[in-house]
Amino acid sequence: MKMLLLAVVALLFILCHPFHAHSEEPSVKVEAAWVQAVPPGAPATAAFMKVVNDSEQAVKISKGSSPAAEKVVPMITTRTEKGGKMVMGMETVEFLEIPANGSIELKPGGDHMMLMGLKEPLKVGATVKLVLEFEDGRPSIELALPIKKSAPADHSDHDHHEHHDHH
Repeated sequence: MKMLLLAVVALLFILCHPFHAHSEEPSVKVEAAWVQAVPPGAPATAAFMKVVNDSEQAVKISKGSSPAAEKVVPMITTRTEKGGKMVMGMETVEFLEIPANGSIELKPGGDHMMLMGLKEPLKVGATVKLVLEFEDGRPSIELALPIKKSAPADHSDHDHHEHHDHH
């Protein structure tokens, strides 16, 4: 009888506390994020950052949004040879992938989030709201990015005030 009672209690515990192996959203963090200042009247600028994925599965940034721009899209830098010279360009892509337990660095001269159709001049020292959205519908990350003339000299001092709110 004691074994039957123990079995029933164990079964009730299992039924009342289901095991969810993948119930947690992947842990995505943004570090050292900033937006490139551009001259007044410029139609676009870029946001740069390091995106860290501490989960066991890849994460894809599919798009973004910002009140400062008409649209925010992921872009990659391309390098092609034309006439014996290396020519750099940019290409819009469907997503930027952060590998499982890895990171990507969005930096000048490389991949970035492009803010297109700027609605007003971006002043150095101000901040820009940017929301990163993911392909699989996981919660977005909201950032407040400082506007800078050029890349910070040292990426080791992570600006945590610009960090993220998951929505």
